[in-house]
Amino acid sequence: MKTLRLAIVLLMGGFATSATSQEPGVVNVVVANRTIAGVLECRTLADNAYCGRDEFTITHHVDGTRALRALAVSDIRGLQIDIVLRVDRAFRPLEAFTQSYSDGKFLGVGFFAVSDDTLSALTKTPQRIVSETIPVPDRFSMLLHPVSADGWHFGHYDKAAGGRQSVPRCAVGGARESVRCALSESELAYVGPERLTVPAGTFETEHYRFGQNTEVWLAGPDYMMVQHEFKRFGTRYRLTAYTETRTPD
Repeated sequence: MKTLRLAIVLLMGGFATSATSQEPGVVNVVVANRTIAGVLECRTLADNAYCGRDEFTITHHVDGTRALRALAVSDIRGLQIDIVLRVDRAFRPLEAFTQSYSDGKFLGVGFFAVSDDTLSALTKTPQRIVSETIPVPDRFSMLLHPVSADGWHFGHYDKAAGGRQSVPRCAVGGARESVRCALSESELAYVGPERLTVPAGTFETEHYRFGQNTEVWLAGPDYMMVQHEFKRFGTRYRLTAYTETRTPD
C-alpha cells in the first residue's frame, strides 16, 4: 500500500499545471500553456434519454506533453471512472491512474508508468494487489474508457497514409480484472473533415471510425472529443460545455 500511495502522489504531483509564488520579486514558472475544460453529455440514440456524462480537463505543457483528467459516469453501464493520463508529444502514454466503481461498488485502482518498451502496472482490487510489467511497442495508446480520452488514440493515425490502420492499445479491464491492462489491436479509419454543431458550439472537426461500432468527431491539436457515437450501447456523447485558456508567452 505504501508503494501504491507513493506512486499516486508522485503521479498527481507531476501533473501540476503551474508553480507560482506569492512572494514579491519571484518569477512565476508556467508549466501549462493551454488548458481545455469540457463536459460531454450522453444521450441514447433510440429515444434521446439521458445516460451519463464525462467531465474532462486537458492541459498542454510547454515541454509538449499533455495531461487529461476525467470523471465519467454511465447510467447504462452503472460505471463511475476517474482517470489521469499523461502522454508525450506523439501521444504515447507516459503515466496513467484509474479508479473504477460499478453500481456503487469499488472495482479497483491502477497506476501505470511507461519506460522505453515496458509498461509497469500496479493494480489493486478488493481481492488483491498485483504488480506486473507488460512489453509495449513504440506506438501504442491506452483505453481507459472515459470517452473524452478516446481522441488520443488518433494521435497515432497517419492521415497521409489514410485507409484503415491498426494501432496497439492497452485496454484497462482487458485482462478479466477491473483495472489490469491487456494489449490488443484497435482499427482506426479517417472519414474526413466535418463542421459539426453541438450544444457547446460549432467546431471544425475530423471524423474518424474506431473499430466496428464507434464514430468520433475530434477538434484541434489536442484531439478534443466533440461527439462520440457508440452503436453497441446505443449512445451518443456530445460536447455541452467548453472553455479554453491560453497562457501568454
